[in-house]
Amino acid sequence: MKTKAPNALSSSETLARRVEELDTIASVLPMERRDELAELLTDQDVETLRHLVNQGMGENTLRALTSDLAYLQAWSLAAIGRSLSWPAPEALLLKFVAHHLWDPEKRLQNPDHGMPLDVEDKLRLQGLLRSTGPHAPDTVRRRLATWSTLTKWRGLDGCFSSPALRSAIRLTNFIQFDKDDIDNAKGTGLISTIDRDLDIKVTPFDSTNEKAPTHRVYAKSPRGHDIEVGGIWKKTNGEGKPYYTLSIKRLGFNANLGRYPGQDDLALQAIIEWEPRD
Repeated sequence: MKTKAPNALSSSETLARRVEELDTIASVLPMERRDELAELLTDQDVETLRHLVNQGMGENTLRALTSDLAYLQAWSLAAIGRSLSWPAPEALLLKFVAHHLWDPEKRLQNPDHGMPLDVEDKLRLQGLLRSTGPHAPDTVRRRLATWSTLTKWRGLDGCFSSPALRSAIRLTNFIQFDKDDIDNAKGTGLISTIDRDLDIKVTPFDSTNEKAPTHRVYAKSPRGHDIEVGGIWKKTNGEGKPYYTLSIKRLGFNANLGRYPGQDDLALQAIIEWEPRD
């Protein structure tokens, strides 16, 4: 007769233990979803959430992160039959985008376009998918940002800045820096206006002049040469907090840098154009 190894737990025992662990952080999690979260989240997920509670993460932020993580795990189980891998390969990130940002007209011509029906059905049965159309781009970006943040907290590098992924989510008006320390970071990005798309490159600029920019902004000439077209300046708002502005005088283009809604990646900065003055 075979006996179970002392450290081996049945799936029911594992689930019960995970429920107990979620109870220890119940004050900041929606308790009506405790059993559902225990089934969707892995032991490593729960440990990460408990660590964030101990680090003092705000309740609303943690609830939003937990909700996104539960959806990502549910989608992964439905789409590929297993929990998320860390770090996620680029192909899995692109599959996530393809399942959520699809063209309704193209789906009428090709039923296989977008999220497969069996994946949809599994998510709907769990109450995780209500929309009958593609997701809002901001929702997809937020969930990818959560995925990216959790990857970093595990001490891993992901493919969240890959050109293929940026193209897939149709990201415009952004700068992707190569590190969170923006003052000393290089970056590449895209500025889109009604009459042009401008690929840009930014490089740090050292100067003793207090009014000098922190970065120079370059664009390509028709023959592929780097041409300086503008700069980025670091300023201080009325509350004494730093922020960045971008200016391209030749285009009359002025903007602030900031975060996309729901995203927590400091190295990814949205370019938020100023409203025109009357």
